[in-house]
Amino acid sequence: PKTIVKDIKEAVTLISKYHGLVSDDLPLVDLIEELNDYMSIVSRNDFCCDINLKEFEATSDKFIEFIINHQHEDLVLCHRDLDPRNVLISENCSYLIDYEYSGVLNEYWDWGALVSEQELHFENKDWELISDIITTQRPSLTTFDRKKLLQWSAVVDFVWCVWTLAKISLGEDYKDYFSKRW
Repeated sequence: PKTIVKDIKEAVTLISKYHGLVSDDLPLVDLIEELNDYMSIVSRNDFCCDINLKEFEATSDKFIEFIINHQHEDLVLCHRDLDPRNVLISENCSYLIDYEYSGVLNEYWDWGALVSEQELHFENKDWELISDIITTQRPSLTTFDRKKLLQWSAVVDFVWCVWTLAKISLGEDYKDYFSKRW
């Protein structure tokens, strides 16, 4: 467990540094446009899967409403793909890699992604570790909203689920990944 805490602290430090990078030329992420692109891929292809799309779409409305209302608050440069394979930590150096999805977005995307991607569990209150470390590592962040962390972690999983539906509709085997994220 001490190694995990050390690694999470290092990951928070890396993300905080990344969030601090600024430029007028950085793209503003529009998650709704991105979701529409993924769903257009799904609609253009034969979708053979045991996923109930009607049920999924009914649930999607709540996520979409949240995204519309909050995606462009608390803007920073976000990494957006904090899969453990993209956070390289050794004793001497730490790196974020794979910037394919990077762009300007609500900073809670990355914090929620860190909880989700690192498979910290809300029921075990592991997510509180992230909140405590962020508050310690980011003194400029006078208030850290744990509710937003929970909400954005769910949004991250939702967006990656829709991405996964596009992959499945293109014939790629992502059913297990979808189930895990959903």
